[in-house]
Amino acid sequence: MVLTGILWDGPIQLKTGTVQLQDRGRIAQGYAADLVVFDADRVIATSSYDDPEQYPVGIPYVLVNGVIAVDAERCTGSMSGQALRRS
Repeated sequence: MVLTGILWDGPIQLKTGTVQLQDRGRIAQGYAADLVVFDADRVIATSSYDDPEQYPVGIPYVLVNGVIAVDAERCTGSMSGQALRRS
């Protein structure tokens, strides 16, 4: 598999409303990052209004906070994400 994508050179400062997310925006140790590996030529939504709980095709891997949540297009059951709340 050949992986291609957009690479950002340097940190990205993310701000949402009044919440400043200091540990986001970089792929580095100590930072929280969600990564999605996908094949743009194969991504297809397979869910519908009648059958909404179907997973898409063409997204083999998803990492949430560095933990594999989708492995070989199968959900691992990992619950490593967290809600971001205003303080």
